[in-house]
Amino acid sequence: MDTRPLCLPERLDEVDLANPALHATHNLLPLWRRLREEAPVYWSPARGARPGFWVVTRYADVQAVLSDHRAYTSERGNLLDTLLAGGDSAAGKMLVVTDGPPHRALRGALLRPFSPRSLEVVVGSVRRAARELVRRAVERRTVDFASEVAAHIPLAAICDLLGVPPEDRPRIIGLTSSALSSAEGVPTEEATWSSRNGLLLYFSELAASRRAKPYDDVVSLLVTREIDGRPLSHEEIVYNCYSIVMGGHETTRYAMIGLLQALVERPDQWRAYKYGEVGTASAVEEALRWTTPVLHGGRTATRDVRLGEAGDTAG
Repeated sequence: MDTRPLCLPERLDEVDLANPALHATHNLLPLWRRLREEAPVYWSPARGARPGFWVVTRYADVQAVLSDHRAYTSERGNLLDTLLAGGDSAAGKMLVVTDGPPHRALRGALLRPFSPRSLEVVVGSVRRAARELVRRAVERRTVDFASEVAAHIPLAAICDLLGVPPEDRPRIIGLTSSALSSAEGVPTEEATWSSRNGLLLYFSELAASRRAKPYDDVVSLLVTREIDGRPLSHEEIVYNCYSIVMGGHETTRYAMIGLLQALVERPDQWRAYKYGEVGTASAVEEALRWTTPVLHGGRTATRDVRLGEAGDTAG
């Protein structure tokens, strides 16, 4: 059960939605509900030197922002901190912050290792690793599920794909965890950027080693791959390795942690799944919906646009 105090401000502009501490220390469900009902396209005002930004909270509006590649761009960043800081240095080089034909070309280069056939070997490895981790956890009877189970399952698959040696994986776990969050709940800017730079440096060195001696992994594929008749640059390779490990590891880990907590708090839901009343596919979809492992996604309007039933203008 979420024991954090509810976020119930008298006025919406009292709340700083860009403050990580707010999300770590308060239950924001009442705030999201109020925004959807009263201000589904809400202008979060500037604070000090930091610019203001639009907050879109209704499903249809969010879908419109994410699907319209002409009115909105990802090339200025998709995370709030980088957007408010003025942009993302990986824009145009990393898949998730690339638009148009370059996005399609880069996506094509990354598709092959993630096809169902290519992933068959990885899926088998993940299943074996997951069963072993759970078996050890059950034998110990007391376990930190977040750090001892959930952190290792997605990372094993991603590191297998990228060709990260087993001895380096604890380091990758630590860097990815501190790059987005903190054990204390409120990450510092210094710790966050230090961890992100540590990941970039690691994959820069790994890419350099694969250029000298390619293996059967995603990094080796990228260093030998061409898009639009040219090889991928070193920056493109490093940024996309970073994106794969960050996007795949943290979101999956958070989803598993949130799912376990939800099932502990709702034993009737656990029983429904345990006895086959709910299938695994629908349980996974509901876990992703319920836990929401991604806190937000950002885009920048390229022109003035209208959103919402009241025709709110965002630009």
